Amino acid sequence: MQSASGYLTHNWMNGATRVELLLWVYDRAVTSLQACSEAREAGDSAQYNRNLMDAYKAILVIQSGLQAEHNEVAFNVARLLHFTLSQLQEQDIETAISILSRLRDGFASIAEEANQLEMKGEIPAMQKAGGFSASV
Repeated sequence: MQSASGYLTHNWMNGATRVELLLWVYDRAVTSLQACSEAREAGDSAQYNRNLMDAYKAILVIQSGLQAEHNEVAFNVARLLHFTLSQLQEQDIETAISILSRLRDGFASIAEEANQLEMKGEIPAMQKAGGFSASV
């Protein structure tokens, strides 16, 4: 997984909306955790650890964009992400996948509306270059 600023270097990301980027990062976290589970079943600890680190990075990218001190929804998402990280420390991959999948599905359910609000300028568009920032 690349650094957070690396996400914006991909050509397809330059046209992505905030919610599309958020969904992509959630997908990355879930996919990494599913690969963790497969690596654990195969007894491949090196692959397990690589995928676990990818998942941690994706979760931290999501968490870094939250403005939890300004928004109750963001605060609750941050709490769920913190709990997800604690589940990963306990090696409870299935619970972590479940939580992230539910969060992702929640954002996917409002994606169309969020995209329309961004197109109208009511939600600021993502920066085209530079550092990564996203907020909920």
